[in-house]
This record gives sequence, C-alpha cells and structure tokens, in this order.
Amino acid sequence: MIRTLSRVAVVQIVKLITNSMHVILWLVACSLLTLPSIAFSKNATLMLTAHILHIDQNSRSGVIHVINDGDRTGVFELRWIDHIMSESGKLQTWNDPAQSPWSLQPYARFSPRRITLKPSESQVVRVVLKPKSRTAPLGEYFSHLRILTINSNLEETLKEQQNKVSKNVDSGITINAKIGMSIPVIWRNSDDKQKATIEFKRIDVASNDDNKSEPVKDEMLLKVTRHGLISTRGYIHVFIKKNGNREQIIGPHPFNIYANIESLELRLKMPEQYPSNGEFLVLYSDAKDNTDNIISSVTITY
Repeated sequence: MIRTLSRVAVVQIVKLITNSMHVILWLVACSLLTLPSIAFSKNATLMLTAHILHIDQNSRSGVIHVINDGDRTGVFELRWIDHIMSESGKLQTWNDPAQSPWSLQPYARFSPRRITLKPSESQVVRVVLKPKSRTAPLGEYFSHLRILTINSNLEETLKEQQNKVSKNVDSGITINAKIGMSIPVIWRNSDDKQKATIEFKRIDVASNDDNKSEPVKDEMLLKVTRHGLISTRGYIHVFIKKNGNREQIIGPHPFNIYANIESLELRLKMPEQYPSNGEFLVLYSDAKDNTDNIISSVTITY
C-alpha cells in the first residue's frame, strides 16, 4: 500500500513540474514577442564608405558615399567643422576657420548639403577645390565633414503630421539634430612625403596595487616628431627581435600627428610577459595590416 501511494505521489509531482514548465515557457515566449518593438526599433542608420578623404591633386576633387543602412527613411545634413590637435594628441574644435591657417573651408566646397535617403539608398557627396585654392600657400589643409542625422524616421514624422492636421493641431515640424559622423577631408598642397623620427624615452615599470581589480601593465614611452609640411597618419607596430626573427607584441596602434603640431609623446601598454633584455623594433607604417611602407623606424636595445 505504501509503495503504491509513493508511485502515485511521484506521478503527481512529475505532472505538476511538467505543467509548471509549460507555463514558464509560454510566459517567456510571450515576453520575447514584445522585444522587437522595444529593443529593435526601426530607424535610419548612417554609414560611410571611407574613414578619411584625400582630395586628389589632379582632379582637384574627392567623393564620399553616404548610405542609409537602416530600415526607415532618414534626413541627413552636412556641414564643415574644424579641429586642431593639442599637444596631448586630443582634437579640439576651432570655431573660426578664417583664423586657422590649416582650415580647408576657404579653399573647398561640397554638395549636396542635405540628403534624404530611403533604406539602402546612397548618395555621392562631392568635395571640390575652389579657384582661390590655386594661390594657396604650400602646406596641408584639413577640415572635418560632419554628417548629422536630422530625422531618423521620416515616415513616422509624416504620419504624426497627418494626425495633427486631421485633429486641427499645429503641425509645425520640430527637427532636432542628432549626433552623426565626421570624416577628415585633407588637401595636401605639397609634394612632401610623410616623414618622422621615433625617439625611445623609457619603459615605465608598473607598480601593482592590491586594491585594483586588474594588474597594471608596464608602458613604453616614445616621442614621435613629424617633419615637413604635411601630417603623418598611420600605425605603430612593436616587435621583439630574437634569433633573427621578429614577433609582434604591440599594434597595429593608430597614430596621427596633425600638421599644426610637430611632435607627440605616445604611451604603449606592454604585454604581461616580455624578455628582460634584448631588442625592440618599432615601426611607424602608413598601413594597418602590413609594414612595407615605413614612415619611420627605430631599434631599441634594452
């Protein structure tokens, strides 16, 4: 009798657990159905086909492709903005292009200035040098072309307009400029090539603090000096040289020196383990994935 009652109890418990799991799975499924409207809102998405634009000396122009990679119609506005590089390597906004000897704005124009793109549509933006650029002093001129998302869902905006009109409500559109993207546009009015020298300063040995969650790494301190009229733009690669071979331990690390400053100091995090003595090879290359076209290099014995 006792054995029979135990089996019945077990069967009832199994049924109860099974029914409970069905309820839980049903609740989870219902909650997932509501996610797309919250987590995956549909909007226009700005995308550019390049991260930098160099104006060609022969054609005296360059193009950028602006793409709406989202699933709603978007409205985008383009405008110039000037930056200079501080001695710490950070970009600072320069509000008066007339007072900047490096600003491209006096010498170039672009069109169009406002774009409406449906999903997957693209627009060519052309930057052209002005006639007055022919008398510009030798040097490098640069500005950033900023593309702002003015409206990320034009369909919804028009729908709201129609609803307001049908209800006799003021239908004036309020457009709020949102954060977008910016791309450096550079005109090198010079035959200079990228040139720089690298000076090894020291390796700062880290003093680990037991209160910190992660160990602090040693740092290599370099000073890179630019030469000539143009900026240097590329990547730092650090190798350990041993037995006639080299092993990359740092990089590619993006590193630029704008034409408005001469030199920058650079701190690079060392790997957790590296030989206590030997040779480092530091390369400053204009390419991320190869080190064939070298701007500068230095071998460090330590």
